[in-house]
Amino acid sequence: MNLLPKSATSRNPTTSNVYLIELKQWSSVEATAIEGNFVETFTGGGKRVVTHPSQQVKGYHNYLLDFIEEFEKDPPLSLISCSYCHNYSRRDGSGLFDPVYSNIVRDYPVYCREDVEALAGELRARLSDGKGLEVFNRFMQSRIRPSKKLLENTPSSLINEQLIAKNLIRGKIRRSVKQG
Repeated sequence: MNLLPKSATSRNPTTSNVYLIELKQWSSVEATAIEGNFVETFTGGGKRVVTHPSQQVKGYHNYLLDFIEEFEKDPPLSLISCSYCHNYSRRDGSGLFDPVYSNIVRDYPVYCREDVEALAGELRARLSDGKGLEVFNRFMQSRIRPSKKLLENTPSSLINEQLIAKNLIRGKIRRSVKQG
């Protein structure tokens, strides 16, 4: 199984890469019927509907691309993003890997407890060319400003609560229309 994001598989491993990892402590997750890649899990003292980690890291990924100038310079930094759920056991076909999430997980992979070697190998392949300090300094010293693509991505920049509300409302409207 190829765990690399679709957008990263064609990249040269020696490119100046920045790797974004969304860390989650979740140990159990249930898929939901809410459109927009939401799951139900225990967090903040109770069971809650939250964005799938791949959807969440996609938002951070797009946010960085929208505001960090070094991702637009020549040569650009390359941004690769994934999630690491270190307490979660992989169950293909359910939870985080329910088929409803297949597209987002393909583009922004989820690594689980059993995937630590795969994640380490991916990081080694993408970050071990010896330019870490140079890439770090470029990223940290980059100008922060809105990119030209920002307006195109504005809908994906909604915060989690806005996304949940928007998708709940959309789903209810669609069900109401179907029911007359």
